[in-house]
Amino acid sequence: LLADEPTGNVDHAMALRILRLLVELNRMGATVVIASHDLDLVARSGMPVMHLEDGQLNTLAAPGATTPTQPPVAEAEAEAEAEAAHAPEAKEEDE
Repeated sequence: LLADEPTGNVDHAMALRILRLLVELNRMGATVVIASHDLDLVARSGMPVMHLEDGQLNTLAAPGATTPTQPPVAEAEAEAEAEAAHAPEAKEEDE
């Protein structure tokens, strides 16, 4: 699966949901390649990172990366759920 800027035009909470989905697909065995300028997204993935600069492709560790069995995505999931609970749509339903 090639995802070119999958979070480019969405809010932060939705970006985290998309990241969670892509990481889950990867855990299920799919090869997932994400092209992104969002360094926060890259750091939250906890997955290996390849950086393309001046025609050179280098493999780097994701900033803040952990083991593949426990990436920072769980932290991102909790943050996305908290943001969704405080979204304007949720407040309108409560009124």
